[in-house]
Amino acid sequence: MWVLTSQGIYVVKASEMLADNISDYRLYTLANGLTSLPVSHSYSHLDEEGNLYMAGQSGVCKFNIYHFYEEIVKVKTGVKTVYCDDVELKPDDKGEYVIPADCERIQITPTVFDYTLSNPTVHVFLEGANDDGITVEQNKITPLEYTELGYGNYVLHIQIMDRSTGKMISDESLCGVS
Repeated sequence: MWVLTSQGIYVVKASEMLADNISDYRLYTLANGLTSLPVSHSYSHLDEEGNLYMAGQSGVCKFNIYHFYEEIVKVKTGVKTVYCDDVELKPDDKGEYVIPADCERIQITPTVFDYTLSNPTVHVFLEGANDDGITVEQNKITPLEYTELGYGNYVLHIQIMDRSTGKMISDESLCGVS
């Protein structure tokens, strides 16, 4: 079921909507590919072939609800910055970050480039840190922060997740942290 709102378009299972028990939905907005937001109190049309003509704020949008898919594209990931007690660290010759033993607070800011408007779901965590990390949409990524991280070798993972299934699409191990 496609529900047009001023926030965007929600796609839900009709049976869950009718039972008032929605457990999974998609929201399409300007941030993830919708070319215009629906206009309230307007008329949209769905033809027999599944083409939805939606009245939008910047004009009429057309897409086919029967042949609609989200393209999964290869993304580039990396480390934007690493801070130790508010001092930026640079990687060594091997591309690894060496954290000084007296460091009390570490901030690691990942970066994700997907070159589309898909705004993928990203899971970022530091392997060995006994922490689940963060799982958010790309445009909501925040730095990972750790205080008094124990001595050892750690690997930063940046994973791209499938929105529907929650399964991992890609996993990049980007830097050694010790």
